[in-house]
Amino acid sequence: FSPRPDRTCNGAGPKTIPAWFKTSCFTTDTLAQALANGTPRFGNSGRNILTQPGVQNWDVAFIKQTAINERIKVEFRGELFNAFNHTNLGTPGATFGTGDFGVISYSSGPRDIQLAVKTKF
Repeated sequence: FSPRPDRTCNGAGPKTIPAWFKTSCFTTDTLAQALANGTPRFGNSGRNILTQPGVQNWDVAFIKQTAINERIKVEFRGELFNAFNHTNLGTPGATFGTGDFGVISYSSGPRDIQLAVKTKF
């Protein structure tokens, strides 16, 4: 459980890995004051207001099927996962009050290439 903070400004940030959005736009100071006064409340920031980096993932396959005779066929396959080797950044930390709030701490893996030969009979 984490408190839903008050949002004091737009929050759009520099969109860098250490600061994807402006963390200074979120605060729980007024929530703590309301709790101390005996009138607890939720913060005004809504759900799903933060955006994350886009994803570019292209998977490509090259397949060649060759018939050896009527019964036997050979298939050569070359598959590229994340073919253009584009780095896809992860979701920024969205839990208010933690050290990774607004920080992107992971990314997708590199390009994977897989070659295969399959015999069908």
